[in-house]
Amino acid sequence: MIIPVFIICGIFTLIGGWVLRATKEDVQTAKASKLWPFIFGRIIDVDVHKQRTKSTSSKQQYVYKIRVRYEYIVDGVKYTSNKLNLSQVATSNKRKVDAHALELISKDSIEVFYDPENPEFAILETGISSGIKFMLFCGATFFLAGIIPPLLIILNQINT
Repeated sequence: MIIPVFIICGIFTLIGGWVLRATKEDVQTAKASKLWPFIFGRIIDVDVHKQRTKSTSSKQQYVYKIRVRYEYIVDGVKYTSNKLNLSQVATSNKRKVDAHALELISKDSIEVFYDPENPEFAILETGISSGIKFMLFCGATFFLAGIIPPLLIILNQINT
């Protein structure tokens, strides 16, 4: 009975560790992005992408995500990008997404933060995004779900 628990927990630990390790580079890039230089660019296009979610209820549910395209010039070279931030997540809060899209489209110019080592890579919002936070939460949850039960079993056996 204890062996299957340890196997399942081992799988959870491996999945959690893999997600945390995969997210590590995103976290490092997000932290570095706060120090990236910025220049002013121009919005080419902004729209709100609507996507139906898979739901167990009969009611259709949707999530929304901003799709943006902008251009900017670094050292005389014109670039085009479509990254809002490092890990954009869709949300069911259409009002919030619409307001953010309207804010972007209404600006004459926008701050574009670019990687000084690779100016082709640019974003409009620096720092750790909600998508990265979500991945960290999921990875930590799986990792802890894999570690805690075996520890409790071992502690319980030591105390008996």
